[in-house]
Amino acid sequence: MLHDRCIAPFARFLLCCFILLVCGNLQAEIQTDVELRYGVLFPSSSLVRELYGNVLPSYQIEATVSMCGCYSLWTSLDFTKGRGNRCACDVKTWLNLYTWGLGVKGHYCLASCLEGYLGIGMTCANTHVKNKRCCFDEKVSRVSVGGIVKGGLTYALDCNWFIDLFCDYTYQPVHFERHTNVGGITTGLGIGYTF
Repeated sequence: MLHDRCIAPFARFLLCCFILLVCGNLQAEIQTDVELRYGVLFPSSSLVRELYGNVLPSYQIEATVSMCGCYSLWTSLDFTKGRGNRCACDVKTWLNLYTWGLGVKGHYCLASCLEGYLGIGMTCANTHVKNKRCCFDEKVSRVSVGGIVKGGLTYALDCNWFIDLFCDYTYQPVHFERHTNVGGITTGLGIGYTF
């Protein structure tokens, strides 16, 4: 099954990230960041843009654990929603996209309080679509595996608090009637706390 072929590489990736985390923290002090992020998703797919609009809100929480020096392991939960009309036949449609991601980031010091980062990882998404017309309701859900590239700038407000200006690109293929990438470019602002 396609689902099993997608999950097995994702499980191997999670195991490798866990091993890197453990090995990296054997000699280093563990530093953890937790961040709340709000952004907007600019969908890659013309079908998603046509149905739900050119900009969708994205709510995220991300945790980062330093592995060693300038590398860290991150995990995130993301909720994106959209609402629109499907064709001219008065069908209302809703999109709820729940995404979990995991990967690594490299950090680069640019100034005393300013840091840049680049990251890469894998995502697992649960996509819910609901179509409603006066005489029928249709609900469809799909689970898919994809990838993400992250970049951004963090500015330290003090020893613990920071703000994050981020830009992520997510490739999240989903198959409904045809293959569609429900991902795209997400950009926004986050506020975080370092433990």
